[in-house]
Amino acid sequence: MKRIEGVWAELSAKQEVELSEVQKVDLSSLAEIKQVQDRMNNLNSVSNDSIGRADKAIREVSAAKEKVRDSIKDMEYAMEQAKGFIQDGKSAMASFNKMAKDLGLDAASSKEYKELQITVTNDMVDIIADSKEMLKELKSYNK
Repeated sequence: MKRIEGVWAELSAKQEVELSEVQKVDLSSLAEIKQVQDRMNNLNSVSNDSIGRADKAIREVSAAKEKVRDSIKDMEYAMEQAKGFIQDGKSAMASFNKMAKDLGLDAASSKEYKELQITVTNDMVDIIADSKEMLKELKSYNK
């Protein structure tokens, strides 16, 4: 009987050791699973941040493109207005100049005539030239 008890005790001890080894393997596997899960969680977080930044950049680019389109429309409108004002100004100056000559006066001696002449020949022409130059650049962004 003592022999049976001894064998039983020996088997129980081996079984405990085996269970202990299984537990160690389980703990090691769990640590590896946790490590892999942590790396995937980190990648998921980094990826979500990148996607968020990209989405924000896309919205900013879209808003900038809309501003470019608005600027193009505004500049084209200003150019058309300036062209019309140049014609109106030249017509008004020619009419004033004719009336001044009929009266024996020099149209250029009028302050208003000089101001209109400068505005027509400088300011309105500059608006057109500057707008054309800027439109070339803006249109390259309007795609």
